[in-house]
Amino acid sequence: MSLSDDAEREVREFHEFIEGWLAGRLTDDEYDRAEAVVPDDFEIVSPTGDRRDGETLRADLRNGHGTFADADPPFEIRVANVRTRAESADSCLVTYEEWQRADGGWEGRVSSALFRRADAPNGVEWVHLHETWLPDETDPPA
Repeated sequence: MSLSDDAEREVREFHEFIEGWLAGRLTDDEYDRAEAVVPDDFEIVSPTGDRRDGETLRADLRNGHGTFADADPPFEIRVANVRTRAESADSCLVTYEEWQRADGGWEGRVSSALFRRADAPNGVEWVHLHETWLPDETDPPA
């Protein structure tokens, strides 16, 4: 598989992990997935402009286990429109939409993620993630 295929698969699988983790469907033993793909030098820029490094993001995820276990309707994440924007021998830039529903309506964001080759489940790890809110009138994918 190509680096872009690995990165696109990582986007989908990591969001499946996040959904299962925050919904409380995964066990503590499955948290290693986050440790394997989010290194300390990772940085995320949230839609509000807040920045977090890999260590902080992993801690936030760990502490968020089961946060949405009782959400009604059930907590859900959808990923759509994954596209490779640039690729080199050892890194890849991907854009995608992420949609979350927790205790109400859908909230969407568009993200740009940089990946690099690594000894990880899909052969890549997250380097940088920048998220921007999508307009409220934008509809989530079916």
